[in-house]
Amino acid sequence: MFVRTASRGVLAVAAILFLTPTSSPAQEFRGTIVGTVSDRTGGVLPGVTVTVTNTETHVEQTVVTDAQGLYQVRYLNPGTDSVAAELEGFKKFSRVDSSATTCGISRRRYPACALTICT
Repeated sequence: MFVRTASRGVLAVAAILFLTPTSSPAQEFRGTIVGTVSDRTGGVLPGVTVTVTNTETHVEQTVVTDAQGLYQVRYLNPGTDSVAAELEGFKKFSRVDSSATTCGISRRRYPACALTICT
């Protein structure tokens, strides 16, 4: 009798666990660009305005570098992006990502953006 009751209890628990829906994280199709902005000597530059523009849709996202010169632009749709960095007293930096794919992107990293002092 005990074995039969115990096995019914195990089956009930197994059925509940099997039938309970679980959440799974959705696969993200958008990408992120992460980078550092520095001057030509390698010194990091806080407060730089970084603008990422999708070259097909012309949608822009703008962020400002933190105290370590780091920036992160999230939720970018697949495509080709241009990155521009501007800070007063420096020449504008601009680069087009010609290696971008048109399929899903999980993360992209740019080499450091180097700004040159205006003369």
